[in-house]
Amino acid sequence: MASIKQRRIWVIPAEPKPIRCFSEQAARKKAELVRVHFSRVKVKTLSWQVQIRRRGYPPVTRSFKKKAVAERFARETEAAMDAGKWIDMSLAEITTVADLLEQYAESENLDAKALSRVKLLTKYLGHYPLARLKTHHCMQFIRKRRGKPAERLEKYERWIRRQVARELLDPEDAEEMLDEAKNGAFEVPPLVQDPTIHRDLDELGMAIRWAREHRGLEIAINPLPSAKKKLVVKNERSRRPSEEDLAAIYAYSDENSPELRVIVEVAIETAMRRSELANLRIHDINWEAGEIRVTRQKSDTTSGGRKLGREVPMTRRAEEVLRAYVGDRKRGRVFSLRPDSITQAFSRACIAGKIEDLTFHDLRHHAISKFFEETSMSVTEVLLISGHASVRSLERYTDIRIQSVKEKLRAAGK
Repeated sequence: MASIKQRRIWVIPAEPKPIRCFSEQAARKKAELVRVHFSRVKVKTLSWQVQIRRRGYPPVTRSFKKKAVAERFARETEAAMDAGKWIDMSLAEITTVADLLEQYAESENLDAKALSRVKLLTKYLGHYPLARLKTHHCMQFIRKRRGKPAERLEKYERWIRRQVARELLDPEDAEEMLDEAKNGAFEVPPLVQDPTIHRDLDELGMAIRWAREHRGLEIAINPLPSAKKKLVVKNERSRRPSEEDLAAIYAYSDENSPELRVIVEVAIETAMRRSELANLRIHDINWEAGEIRVTRQKSDTTSGGRKLGREVPMTRRAEEVLRAYVGDRKRGRVFSLRPDSITQAFSRACIAGKIEDLTFHDLRHHAISKFFEETSMSVTEVLLISGHASVRSLERYTDIRIQSVKEKLRAAGK
């Protein structure tokens, strides 16, 4: 049975300031000491304290300003305990999002991107207790990340000016595009795209799961799934470079950035990610075995760093290109370009070649699709090369595999 006690305070009028006592006996003694008649002492109710003691459950103590609210809490808590649905929210009540993220970052081996997301989440959501974190708080975070219309327009204008400065856009066309944006002819891109915001909230979700497993934290309702449903995340792309696209990229690279051509060719031959190529070191290449050792991959961060990378077999073309580029070097990084620099160089090549809607990551899609089309590899075998976290993450490539199967069946007369 729950007990509800009234927490009161006795205030004795005195100079230079009133005296506060937390029991009647102490108040009578103090009043006698300062020669104040006890009838002048005022009694105020501070709160109503609920104490619940049940076998099989930890002690529950909560304070409320109103007695009715205290009684309702006691009834609902006891009913939940009777039904076996009670959740201990005590840790979530005293733990803020900032506290959670700090503990999570200290415990887990997070990379630079994850730490950046942790810092961002702490900035916008850190002051909320986990027990009070609601969907509308996450929606406020989403709106701030997307930016206000004025902020979006300002960023878009800066981008237009940069294109003009690089002589990639005609000044008259630029002014026309800005006028259309200001008049609402099209929707100006947000400051941050929804897939990036989705990854930000995923980091908070991983921190909450970590706290459940390692700290015993419980929350009644996780607000993240409802908030993430409002995001438009379209990760599936079917864009692949044509022979003309690649010829234009190679022509630009030969003249402006020879290293870019090597990176593009190796990406197509191995299906390696941009970061994996940028971080590739010469000693990671096993020339005798004909394979590349990827020491850390994207899926490692989602499995607590327990995986140890993977081996990527080199095709004859990949080995030929790398041998020619590495030459006599024995140590150091293979490529000088960093991940962001690769993206920028690739974008410039696409603009120069008038190639639309092609990203560097599309080369990975192209490479994996080629594995299915040009070899007899199974999905599991391609999974070992590509480094995806699961077979399910390869589902968007199975349409290529199905088409390949259809062609083989037709060739077999079936």
